Amino acid sequence: MEAQFSLPYSEYQTIAMLSKVLPKREGYAFFVPVSRQQASVDLMILHARSGKTLRGQVKSSKHFDWSKSPTLRFWYPNFRRSYRPGAADVFFLLGTYPLLEEGKNVRHSHAHWQHLILVLSDPEMRNILEQTGRDRFFQFGIDPQRSGHCSTVKGTRGGVKGRDLGCYLLERRSSWLRERLN
Repeated sequence: MEAQFSLPYSEYQTIAMLSKVLPKREGYAFFVPVSRQQASVDLMILHARSGKTLRGQVKSSKHFDWSKSPTLRFWYPNFRRSYRPGAADVFFLLGTYPLLEEGKNVRHSHAHWQHLILVLSDPEMRNILEQTGRDRFFQFGIDPQRSGHCSTVKGTRGGVKGRDLGCYLLERRSSWLRERLN
């Protein structure tokens, strides 16, 4: 009988999106801990040609509808107390949201789900947690476009409030990741 291994959806989706910008044919590989209790590391990225690795931690949030812009917001708990400097090299903040036709809701048969990932280094994440202070959450939001791609990500609460976070989108940080692995 085969043992079963499960992977949280947030980690699966993060790896799926990362594998598009760090493909196997270029020597990139992804590994996950066998023990789900492995503290601070949810995945590892290896570049076989250079032998370098990055330890990653995934945080995820579903969308929350908001009446004013940005209309979709993603909430993340302030994990400052459990944060350990240097335990992870990179943090992935995954957000899941629906892309809908006008006047439709998530139960409609043509609704489909989109994802975005913000990629932050360990010092960048530490800075956000420290600036969030005693606030229990930090939050950012988007106004999704019909194409499904978002160009503007706005910090709306905690240590990211008032900041443009678009520069941290995976699409814009893929070369940054490659530099750390080459």
